[in-house]
Amino acid sequence: MNDNQQLNTNQAEIARLHRVIAQAHCDLAVVLGGADPTPEQPTIAIDPSDVAILAALHEVHPATMGQIDIASRVLLSRRTLGNRLKRLRSHGHVNRPNGARGGDSITESGKGLLK
Repeated sequence: MNDNQQLNTNQAEIARLHRVIAQAHCDLAVVLGGADPTPEQPTIAIDPSDVAILAALHEVHPATMGQIDIASRVLLSRRTLGNRLKRLRSHGHVNRPNGARGGDSITESGKGLLK
């Protein structure tokens, strides 16, 4: 296995562990009487890259930011960033107030994740 393959394997394992920890955190909150995830408010695992995306959008709020600008700030490939933004949009944390080519903006829900 070369160095690039090892690095990809390590990154995939780290991402998997982030998802496991986030799910355990949600489960623990329910058991201890904290926030109750309901079907109306599905929970998603938020990792440091997602937080960096939301923070970058929060810095320019209410303005929008294009994917190239976000990618350069958070040091993610445009493809990875696109996938993460799509997921964050599907959960209502980010939106495109000016249409598909007008950039992304953080929502109130997204701001709540930064607290």
